[in-house]
This record gives sequence, structure tokens and C-alpha cells, in this order.
Amino acid sequence: MSERLYLLLKGIAGALDFCMSIMVVQLGMCVIVSFVVLEIVLVLRRTLLKDRIFAKGMLWSVFLLVPFVGKLKLFYTNIYVGRPFIMWLMLCNKIKPVIYVYVLGMLVSVIRIARQNRAVRKVAHDTRKWRYKGDTLYISELTISPFATGILSPRIVLPGMLLDKLNVNELDMVILHEKTHIRLKHLWVYYLWNVLCCLLWPNICLFMSTSMLKEDMEDICDRVTIRRSGDCQMDYGRLIIKSAALINTEINALPATLNGEDSFQAAKRRIIRIRDYVPYRAWKAVVMCAFVVCGCLVSFTAIKAASYPRYTEFDEMTVLDKDFNIIKQAATDEFKGVVEIKASEVIVDNEKLREMYPDMEKDKGVCYISWGGFMKFPGAGGGGDMIWIDELSEGDKTVVPYESNGEDVFCKIVKWF
Repeated sequence: MSERLYLLLKGIAGALDFCMSIMVVQLGMCVIVSFVVLEIVLVLRRTLLKDRIFAKGMLWSVFLLVPFVGKLKLFYTNIYVGRPFIMWLMLCNKIKPVIYVYVLGMLVSVIRIARQNRAVRKVAHDTRKWRYKGDTLYISELTISPFATGILSPRIVLPGMLLDKLNVNELDMVILHEKTHIRLKHLWVYYLWNVLCCLLWPNICLFMSTSMLKEDMEDICDRVTIRRSGDCQMDYGRLIIKSAALINTEINALPATLNGEDSFQAAKRRIIRIRDYVPYRAWKAVVMCAFVVCGCLVSFTAIKAASYPRYTEFDEMTVLDKDFNIIKQAATDEFKGVVEIKASEVIVDNEKLREMYPDMEKDKGVCYISWGGFMKFPGAGGGGDMIWIDELSEGDKTVVPYESNGEDVFCKIVKWF
């Protein structure tokens, strides 16, 4: 292997490792925050927002902000709030395998969800097209519940057996329900939730809360469907029960929707909410949605303003002893007259350096001087230049030749990441 290729591969590996490290540090801090946010969401949806269907569903949008809180300055400046976050940072710095375990967990989560989605795509693929009242539907011969899939090119899949069991009005309502899921962008909601679960996989409570998220989205879809179909909630409720009764499991011939205690309770709650449906004004729901969107945008802007920037250039110089203990660290301007940096050499004033570092002679005249570099957030940074002085020259000045590291493409990538 040529030296040039070796240096190229080394640069790539170093940049990937650094980017992976800062990503895991930030995501780990987001995981800590996600536990608190999830607890608040679950409490609110069972108390204050229990009967407010639209507000309860929109409450989940707060999780859109969680992946962006990993660089909040509060975590590094407040000793009480920041303690668990600093502990996570120290753990990642001291035990490198933690980084790789986290990334491995992300990959496992992605594979797990991808396999589930692949099974759904397979069902949707093994269908036949059917044109119905201007819509293209997909009919499956499997005993499944109707569903919509695909975020870019959504399609509605219906079990063939329902076509013979439902009348025209009932079939129209089933199709309207699935079209409402697509119209309300619920497929995107589920997609983004899966991404969030993969990024923050150590919080397994997120995976466990998926059914609650879907239940809330289903409630919103029910209300909108009932309104679009003419506010006939009793007919809609009977259709839900009838469809569930037609789709039996192969194990015990009970309705699939009502199988198991948890599923039964969820279905029962859904039927009760359909029974208690009260007509609503669409403009109020639109205003609430707009308010939530604006709130998320304002919150996102506030989070970015209270976070460390993408990177911060260091305008500091540091003198270190032979054991890399800091002797003095200050703004570059404070070193004027002591150190002068030129294109290919550094000129040091011997007397002023001795005043700054009185024990230099005792340490056999060895010291290091560094400057430049950048910081992503406290504990993560790089770049910069350094010289090593093993002995001061006779006279007033010591000249040390050096070659600046500059910024290669890998350093620029790390800065941008």
C-alpha cells in the first residue's frame, strides 16, 4: 500500500470515527431528554387531554424537537441540570466501545423496522389492481385488515373478502377512512416515529409507545372520516365492529381487532369514542394544527439559539509542560511579544517565555505551544497547530520551524457535520 493511499484511508477513518463519536454523544443526550418528554406526553394524554382527540394527537409533535437538543449549552453550564449529560459525555470519552455499541443498536433497530416494512410491502405487492369510482385500489387475497402504505406513492390495500361482505355505502366508508389517513399525512407520522425510535433506541419506551401513537392517530382519523361521511357515527361504529368480526384469526376464530386483552381494551375505547362523537368545526382543527406548527418552529429556533453552533473557531494559544499540563491558556492577543507565528516558523521570546513558565529550566527546557483549532461542543474538537521546544536557543529569540496542518477535506467535513 502506498503512503498516499494509507494517509487517505487514515483520514477517512479518522473523520468517520470523529463524526460517529459526536453523533452518539448528542443522541445519547437526546435519549435522556426523551424519557422526560415521553413521560409528560403520556401523563397529559391520560389526564388533561384525555377527551381532546385532536390536541392529544398533536401532542406527539413535540418529539420532532427532541433530536435537536443534544447541543444545548444548558447541559454543559448548569451543574444540576447537566449532571447526567456530563456523565454521558465522560462515559463516551473514557470507554470508546460505548460509541460502537450505540451505533450497532441503531443498525439493529433499522434492520428490525425494515423487516417489518418489507413484510407490509410484500403484502401490498402481491395484490391486483381494482378501479373503483375513480380510485385505484389494491385487492389482497389474504385475510388482513384494510390499510394504507407508502409515503411517496401511497396505496390502499383491501382484503378481497370484504368486497363481497360489505354494501356500497360501507365499502365507501372503509375507503374514505384509509384515504383520510393519507390525507392527514399519518403515514409520514409513522415513518418519522420509526426514524426517531431508531435514533434514540436506548429508550425502549418509545417502541412500547408506538401503539399509543397509532391509537391517537386512529382516533383523529375516525373523527375526520365521520365528519366527511356526514356525521353518521352510529353507522361508522357498526361498520368497525362488522369489519372486525369478518376478519378472523386462524387460531381461535375471534375477531383479529379484538384479540387479546390489550387489543380488546383499545378497540373498546375506540368504539366508545366513536359513540360519543360530537360534530366539530373544521376551521378550529386547522387553527390548532397551525398553532402547533408555529409552536414547533418557534421552539426549534429557540433550541438552535440556545445551542452551540456547528463549530466554534478557537482564538486561543496554550503553553503546556512536558507532561501536557496547561501552564497558560489565553486569547492569542495576550501572547503578543511572547510568540510570533509566521508562515514557516515560530519565533519565541526566551525571556518572556521564562517569565510565563518559571519552572521551564527545571523541566529541562521542554514545553509545547499550541494554537488554533475548533470546538463542536465542550469535550469535542480538533484541528490546530503545535510546536515542541526541547531547549531555548542562546540569545533573545528561539526560532522553531514548522509546517501548518491547515484544513484538509476531512477537517472541513468534520466541521460541517
